[in-house]
Amino acid sequence: MRSLCADLSAEDGVDPRLLARGGNTDDRRKTWQLCSQVHDSLRLILAEAADERLQALEVREVLPVPNAAQLLVLLVPLDPLGDEERQATEAALNSAAGWIRSEVTRDITRKRAPRLLLQLLPGVPKTVS
Repeated sequence: MRSLCADLSAEDGVDPRLLARGGNTDDRRKTWQLCSQVHDSLRLILAEAADERLQALEVREVLPVPNAAQLLVLLVPLDPLGDEERQATEAALNSAAGWIRSEVTRDITRKRAPRLLLQLLPGVPKTVS
């Protein structure tokens, strides 16, 4: 039973009363669709960025926090970064945040653009299997 409680699902953090109504499934579907659109858009935007530090980032996940008005973007460097490199990459990411949001706004089909919270996660070395 504890293992089930430890697993995260798409419904975690959602008011159970909203789940029972059943009418809210379309909103959740649209929210996850938006997350997917932003994920795809960010992959292209970062690949086209002039700054090599931004090109070396991979979009790991885009999550609504707490709803579609604000999205948490989890980014991972392709190669592990040292402390100085990490700080320089975070600075480059912060300075490009406005440009990134405007490019995402151009790519997605939404009346209002979501606020993007860009978070750089520590790089995990890829293992060859």
